[in-house]
Amino acid sequence: MQKSDKKQPHLFRGAVVNAFHKQRRARTRIHLRPGEVKCTGCKLAVLLEIDTLSERVVGKGTHMCFGSCPECGAHVQKITSQADRDYFDALRNPNTTDDSLHEEIQEDLGGIGKDQETHPPVVWTANDRLIYKWQNYAGRYDEKTVDRHLSAIRLLEETLNGKAYDQLTNHDIGLMREQLKQSLLAANELQRSKSTVAHTASHLTAFLQWLLKQDGYKRLPSDLPDYLKLPKSVYSASLSRKDKDYPTVKEAEALLLEMPIQNLKDHRSKAIFAMAFLCGLRADTLASLRICHFDPAKELIIQDASIVRAKNGKSLNVNWFPIPKTFSNTVDLSRFDAAPLIAFTVTKEINYGTETDGRIS
Repeated sequence: MQKSDKKQPHLFRGAVVNAFHKQRRARTRIHLRPGEVKCTGCKLAVLLEIDTLSERVVGKGTHMCFGSCPECGAHVQKITSQADRDYFDALRNPNTTDDSLHEEIQEDLGGIGKDQETHPPVVWTANDRLIYKWQNYAGRYDEKTVDRHLSAIRLLEETLNGKAYDQLTNHDIGLMREQLKQSLLAANELQRSKSTVAHTASHLTAFLQWLLKQDGYKRLPSDLPDYLKLPKSVYSASLSRKDKDYPTVKEAEALLLEMPIQNLKDHRSKAIFAMAFLCGLRADTLASLRICHFDPAKELIIQDASIVRAKNGKSLNVNWFPIPKTFSNTVDLSRFDAAPLIAFTVTKEINYGTETDGRIS
């Protein structure tokens, strides 16, 4: 795998690691190359190390090799072909490496390849060690918040073509500000909403404020964050986004009545659909609710952030919307058996087992 730099401990970009594991998983679904063995322990196609390799002839002249998996240490064996044995002979040559014996066309994140029409994403690594340090600092945030901050930080890096952050100038931050302004005024797929641009600028401002306190970066211009401020006129001049298409309450009710209820999955799907209109919760929050969070008598949802996956960890009570009873009747808990604690899915007439977790999943 391509390292971010030559320092230790080694750092790897997520894209590089994902590509590596993707390639490894793909290797388990194709024919083995000469010298490779399928390990039954880690389920990978591996190349045996020469110091663990032993060969012998068994049965009616069948050649077999034995050794240890270099990944998990499990014992592996294979009936070898002449190509396998030639590979092992070549590997015993101290001037021969594994890579030279298995040269092939692979995905290369560095942009090197034979196909001129293939353009893999450019990966800049000059700031990886700094961003890794920032990730430790960002442990104070929720995981999704960290992702949004990282997206803004990488956008700055992309705008500056991978320029090292210890060389930032006011002009660089001004370029980032201009790109944000242009994204507000764009009339194509590059357009960003006012909220997205405002949050991106806010995330970058927070990052720059943190950056100026780090050793080796204190010499940067102290007013870098000020260059991200956008004029109010840009927000006012930006085009409003088109309204999203959504069903009316009558259309949703008609769809709810047509939904099948043939099995357990159908019951769950129908109830979740009804709850989406009854309380207007976020999808992730809705999917993590449990039976104890429902009060049908008061038509109330108790959003307990210690259990439910709620935005910003907020706990609150949510009243049901005054919409047709078709929706509330679909999630009437008197129709469900609370013993299995599978919210909205188990009817009284059927015993579906001893599930004790009331999560909708």
